[in-house]
Amino acid sequence: MDETIIQVRTLLHRMIYCILFVLLASFAVLDLVKDADWPKTWVFGVSVVSLVFISGIRWDTGPDWQSYFDFYRDIVLYAKGPWRAANFMEPGYTSLNLLIHGLGFSYTGFLIVLAVITIGLKAGVFYRHRDIMVICLFLYFCYYLGDIASVRQFTAVSITLLATMFIINRKPLWFVLLVLVACSIHISSVLFLGAYWIYYRPHSRTLLFLVLIFAFILGITHVADYVVSLGAKLLSGSSDVAAKLMTYQKQGVESTPNYYFSFLLGTLKRIIVLPLFILAINFIKEKYKSRYTGYLNLLVFGNAVYFLFALSIPVIQRLSVPFLIFEIFLWGYLLVSISDIKLRYASYLLVVLFGAFRLYSFISPYKEFYIPFKTIFG
Repeated sequence: MDETIIQVRTLLHRMIYCILFVLLASFAVLDLVKDADWPKTWVFGVSVVSLVFISGIRWDTGPDWQSYFDFYRDIVLYAKGPWRAANFMEPGYTSLNLLIHGLGFSYTGFLIVLAVITIGLKAGVFYRHRDIMVICLFLYFCYYLGDIASVRQFTAVSITLLATMFIINRKPLWFVLLVLVACSIHISSVLFLGAYWIYYRPHSRTLLFLVLIFAFILGITHVADYVVSLGAKLLSGSSDVAAKLMTYQKQGVESTPNYYFSFLLGTLKRIIVLPLFILAINFIKEKYKSRYTGYLNLLVFGNAVYFLFALSIPVIQRLSVPFLIFEIFLWGYLLVSISDIKLRYASYLLVVLFGAFRLYSFISPYKEFYIPFKTIFG
């Protein structure tokens, strides 16, 4: 009996991502069906709780596991003790670790709290997009593994995503405050302060295409290198800032294995997906169009940042991350705007296949950190 339990547990550890993918892909159909509000709400809630639970019980799984574990274990030394000079974590993340550690929680307890924040905030925003909330949850898993093995930047993205609701409700003060909180978790959120302005910019399909093309040309010609070098010279009086800029510049693509191949795949994906979203503007149902165009503005801007820095200074292209999550909302609005039933379900199947590709692309570069999925239960 014990041997059978061990075999089943081992199989689950190796197949958990496939099982979750199949379940969430199946549940996403509910967004395409009329009068499915009650089962959809129930399925959504159970799925979110499951993701939080799975994230909380993981152990020795995910990139940077050891560094985050060590940081939590020795947080008093990093926050108040002799290791403060070696603490490169942002103050908000440091304070969160210190608070949970001070309450006597184990690292598993901290992971559960972090999962509630990271997954819970995103799920709350998805829920406010009720017509596409299960599709968003499915694609959230495909794009980001549902934050099961999140890092602090993904926690910051949860906060910036929540801040987007204050863009829509036109509450700029709350928006700015939330983005500043996100910056205290991961500084890459700082560029999202411009999202309030970007969201409401008048646009045309031609302008969106031109922004992407121009950013791509600047990126492949390594203009970003010259800009960073110039910035370092201009800020030479501020030695810390200048030194950080030069450090980022040295952390080029050579420091990341298979980076050119990853960039090629990323570019090919964008060449297919972004034009589709831009050309589909006029086909989106009127009740979704306002959010669709606002999210499209944010997504195009984020991809422009990606193109500018991806080949020159990959570290700085992390500034694009808070903007890229809006791609999953655009997929949702695109699917539910298709009136023809057969075409809608055919498109859904294509999105599921694309989701499988995205999931594989997320896991494969760090496969040894994700598979098998290890838990506190062994």
